[in-house]
Amino acid sequence: MRKTRTKALSLALGAAIALGGVCAAFPARMMAATEVFAMDTGTQIEYPFATGADAFKYSPTFTMAAEQGAGNNKWEFVEFKFDGGAKDLREADYIAVQIKLDKSNPGFTFGLLDKGNRYMVGDNDPFYFLSEDGTLKSITSMYNAINLGVGACGTLIMPIASMKWQVASSDLSAVTSLYMTTNTQYNWDYVFTLGSVGYYNGEPDAADTQFTKLIDCSTKERAPSMYYVDATNPDCMKFPSQTGEVEPPAPAMDYPFRTGDDAIINAAEWGGFAVDGSQENQQTVTVKLGTADFSQATYLLVQYKCGGAPGRQYKLKQGDKAYSIRGKNGSPIYFLKEGETQSVKACNVQNDHLSAITNGEMGALIIPMSSMQWEGTAGDLSKIDSLVITTNARYNGGFDLVIGEVGLYKGEAGSGSFTKLLDLTDKQDSKFTVTSALDTNKGKITFFREPRVMLGDATVDFTAEKLSAASFTEEGSVGGGIWTGGSYGKREIVTDAYGDKAVQFTALGTNPNGDGYTAFDIAASGGFSWAGMKGVSFYARNDSDQEVSFNIEVDCRTLVNGKNVSDRFNIKQGNRFWLYDINTGKTTIYMTRPVATLPAGFEGWVRVPFTAFNRADWSNNGVTKDQFMDENSTVTYLAVTLHAATYANLSFTVNKFGGYTTTPQFSSSFIPSDGKSIPELMQLTKEEK
Repeated sequence: MRKTRTKALSLALGAAIALGGVCAAFPARMMAATEVFAMDTGTQIEYPFATGADAFKYSPTFTMAAEQGAGNNKWEFVEFKFDGGAKDLREADYIAVQIKLDKSNPGFTFGLLDKGNRYMVGDNDPFYFLSEDGTLKSITSMYNAINLGVGACGTLIMPIASMKWQVASSDLSAVTSLYMTTNTQYNWDYVFTLGSVGYYNGEPDAADTQFTKLIDCSTKERAPSMYYVDATNPDCMKFPSQTGEVEPPAPAMDYPFRTGDDAIINAAEWGGFAVDGSQENQQTVTVKLGTADFSQATYLLVQYKCGGAPGRQYKLKQGDKAYSIRGKNGSPIYFLKEGETQSVKACNVQNDHLSAITNGEMGALIIPMSSMQWEGTAGDLSKIDSLVITTNARYNGGFDLVIGEVGLYKGEAGSGSFTKLLDLTDKQDSKFTVTSALDTNKGKITFFREPRVMLGDATVDFTAEKLSAASFTEEGSVGGGIWTGGSYGKREIVTDAYGDKAVQFTALGTNPNGDGYTAFDIAASGGFSWAGMKGVSFYARNDSDQEVSFNIEVDCRTLVNGKNVSDRFNIKQGNRFWLYDINTGKTTIYMTRPVATLPAGFEGWVRVPFTAFNRADWSNNGVTKDQFMDENSTVTYLAVTLHAATYANLSFTVNKFGGYTTTPQFSSSFIPSDGKSIPELMQLTKEEK
């Protein structure tokens, strides 16, 4: 390693750099009596970093061992990783370190890490400290350490020539970080703040000298992963945002999860319990992650959607150890809306919980790792096995929280890397479990599924998957309305046997000023084709304790004499149709009268042949029975109707309407199905049967 040249420097440094109020100038008693230092500068050195109130605005503060010999004379070690990875410092002449002593005057051993080797402060060698006001101080190292002086605030300038290899030597071609270390036997109860770091290529006063930053703390807080701490107090590092001194900028990054219609497929929806202020009742969802390495993570990301803002705890678990937001009150939590790049702050941790305000939108909950900590005994962040979300039904309930894909982010937001830990492209139901402290008011979890476009030989042209309760609030909205000229009725979103959204219908009574039937429009205009098919197939469930019957009404639009004409058709008396019960596995042939009938307790699939339909008596536009569902036809309206007085307050559920192409074969112990039973034709899995 080459030695730097020496040259006399007068302490008359010219005009001082303005002091902004954070650092004080060195007291006169601390100035060395010597008036000449061995540094190449003939004029005042330009201060290389921010000063005053901006000097340490985004810099972390370290509160080290409180007692002498803490940790059995522990060598406390703090590493400050360079921005952008390893740097070639073979041509560097001086290292500049922005630092402030907030308490005491420890002896620091500073050094550089190069390919695992330590290039450290020498013994009895010259070093320099430049205060923000331009005052320059000479420091001589002792026992391979530097004492900056009580209240020091400025920049430590370390000549490369005043440093040495600790054990093995290298060439400074791949320096990754600056480090400092002290022993608790000799240094304790001190606090320091470390800011930006850089190096000079040349003498600091020379006009042609190049100064390069290695660590930049001037614009925002760096990720906690850019620091490594091995100290008696593992929580010794604090950022200004954690102490309330500054609000950190919300992270910006590419949206990491699926978007659009596929975003929610195979995600879990957690809820099913109400607020019960009378007793404690902890509700918990656990999501298995296998073995995930969060040791270098800066953020935990969870696909998220919730209409309200219930208070919940988020924890990363390693066995029985939890790395949690608990104890991190005031720490920020962010939300990145689906498809966007700039997140917004959703809340701060409060009372050991987060209550994210996201307006019911789909997105990513972003939890900084700095907003979490170990509860009690520390575990190993490289061996995280699960994500745990908890809430207390005594205070929180009545919400439906979507928990989707999970991942971690390493590095600075926007320039780091994302790793998906839970991919829901395929079903991962077994990785979600829900528990409740009490048997009453228990939580539950359901899963969203991608609507099947085909069920074997049957299409799926209508599904309630994208509907919500709000879909039925206005006439003409998605899903249509209830016929205003008919009797009273209501529709609600419920769940079918497969965990999918379905529509439940209930007649509420006869409207004295209207028709005696309640008609529910369930498919908006736009249409789909059942051309050339044999009949209509749909899922149905009788939610009442007695038989219920309803009619199906479709608008068939087709070409008549070269013109598009439409007529309404519905089920007529005396035609057979099929019921396949998924719970009993039995197929039954029923007769229309003139409606489709669901026996008490029935849940399964219904097939009604088009031969059971005929044009309504009041519809006379010209579509004949022979033209019903011909090759030119389109279904432009689909509805169910029921007699309000007969079925008042009785409910039934339907979903997944479509056309089928093969007439089913009734099967029994005497008659084989020949592959034409309803479950065989629909290719239902064991799970779906």
